[in-house]
Amino acid sequence: MRSGAALCYVALVLTGAGPAAAQNSCAFQPSDLERGVFDQLNLARRDPAGYALRLEALEPSYEGKNRKLSEHNYLTTREGAAAVEEAVRELKKTGPRAPLAWNACLGASAAEHVRDSGPSGWVGHASRGGEPFDARIRRYVKRARRLGENIGYGGRDAEDFVEQLLIDDGVPDRGHRRNMLDPHFSAAGVACGPHAVYGTMCVIDFAQE
Repeated sequence: MRSGAALCYVALVLTGAGPAAAQNSCAFQPSDLERGVFDQLNLARRDPAGYALRLEALEPSYEGKNRKLSEHNYLTTREGAAAVEEAVRELKKTGPRAPLAWNACLGASAAEHVRDSGPSGWVGHASRGGEPFDARIRRYVKRARRLGENIGYGGRDAEDFVEQLLIDDGVPDRGHRRNMLDPHFSAAGVACGPHAVYGTMCVIDFAQE
């Protein structure tokens, strides 16, 4: 049985904007999964070398390009254990990053994208109507100097989503990992939900405030 995961990445630097204004009007409340993804993300930022040990423990589960998830369930990857090994090396030489602050408006932006794309199985950062991810985020967070977005598909739990985005299998520039460890980002919001093709999805929206 094949278990799929599709990952997307875009990061955008916007210049000439001032610090992000306080966005207290957003009422988004994270679920346990969403809060778990956020907490795991901050664990990786606070101690990248320590988090590398979690990834290292995954290496024996690979059989060629297939990662064994359970007795009859495999995840087919593009790079196999080589991507994990590369992620471990990079995390071990990365210094600690400041933890991100939870931003409910970034969470609300991420939730909008989950609602828009999940039921139809849409994949990507733009909306089904073609709105770019940064335009969506800016409807919620008006004045940020830098924006980014990660999307993970097919994760089984919070750790799985964060691990797959840090490994970044099949993404040549490792953009998901760069977003997650970017020292310029100061805030994030997470939203997760069902996805018609991959079963689950989580969107992480980042901002430099």
